[in-house]
Amino acid sequence: MGYTMKAMNTSSFDDFVKRQQGGSFDWTKERDEWLRNLESLYKQVESFLLQYVTSGEINLRYRAVTLNEEHIGSYEAKQLIISIGRSEIHLEPIGTFIIGAKGRVDIVGPNGRAQLLLVDKKAENTRSLIRVTVTFGEKAPVPAPQPAEPVEYAWKCLTRPPARDLLDLTRESFHQLLMEVSNG
Repeated sequence: MGYTMKAMNTSSFDDFVKRQQGGSFDWTKERDEWLRNLESLYKQVESFLLQYVTSGEINLRYRAVTLNEEHIGSYEAKQLIISIGRSEIHLEPIGTFIIGAKGRVDIVGPNGRAQLLLVDKKAENTRSLIRVTVTFGEKAPVPAPQPAEPVEYAWKCLTRPPARDLLDLTRESFHQLLMEVSNG
């Protein structure tokens, strides 16, 4: 087989095992924060629909779903189901490990799908979420380190391509999303 065994000290293997575990990152804390953010979104949606729920025109119910994310593993979350007449719209949690975002929930209706992203409150479009630098034949300039500002996260509506803008989640924008996925 051609394996060459070298003398290895135990601390090297310990370091290897720790790196495979994801270092000191607390995945349970990340999952729990995601579930709190999801719950916060659902409370916001309930407030947007309160007058219709109170009058009996809209019905809300929750269903447990199992999500499976790398490093976190399987865990249970809630899916919100909005019934408007014979139409059902599902708020399906996708997960917390989304490139450029801290979470994603899809709004799925009989005639379409929309996305809500938990992103930096200042973000206005998807281009502002990720920075990529490409160079050919030479090293990329390293930007000067900037002081880390605490990020305030907010749920935003992601518009359809090609714009892919991030709109604040408001009562009006949420109602518009419901009509779009229901073909209303």
